[in-house]
This record gives sequence, structure tokens and C-alpha cells, in this order.
Amino acid sequence: MVAGSQSAKAQHGMQVWQNGKFELYFINNVDSVRFVNLVTDIYLSQGNLTMNVGERKRLTTTVYPIDADDHTVTWESSAPDIASVDENGLVKAASPGTAVITATATDGSGTMAAARWQSAK
Repeated sequence: MVAGSQSAKAQHGMQVWQNGKFELYFINNVDSVRFVNLVTDIYLSQGNLTMNVGERKRLTTTVYPIDADDHTVTWESSAPDIASVDENGLVKAASPGTAVITATATDGSGTMAAARWQSAK
């Protein structure tokens, strides 16, 4: 397996480790292939948040592997009317209830992490 942003000569076909298995890619009419290190794990600064309505807290991420080519994530709330989250991971408690805040890697790997959020009155 070749890792990182490297080039490799392609002849006839090439096996690439992806999604936990080797996949054969047939490559024609190119001199090199760019390999991308995808995100394999995302860790959130907190797994559970308890906040009062109107309160704000920032979630941060640690993305692995460290040499992944793209460390950016998108944030989403399962119930934005209860807890909203902005593009920087800032969670705002809007009303009492429970929501799940999810950070998903933008590199196409599908890797994600989630925190359970609960608000008190």
C-alpha cells in the first residue's frame, strides 16, 4: 500500500487498499496516480453535552490519521430546533430536549463522530 500524496507508475492495473479490502483499478493512458490519505477516525472533545437553554459550547475534533490529506469536517444537528451547531462546532441550546451533534469528514471517507446533547430548562 502506498500512502500519502505520492505518485506511482501505473501498468495494466493496480491494487489499492480501500474500505478494508484491496480493490483492483485498471488505469489507462496515465503516467501517475495520486494517492490520498483518507480520514479513519474522528474524536470529539466531548461525547455528551448538558447545557441550559441559551448556553453555547464549542465541540472540537481530532482527526486521524494525522497525515490525512483533509482534516475538515461538516457539522450537523439531528434536531436544530433543540440544539443548533455552526460550521465551527459551536453548539447553541435552543430549547429543552435531546439532539445528536455529528461531525463528518469532508474527504469522502464517510468517517463520522457524534455527541449526544441534552438541554435543561
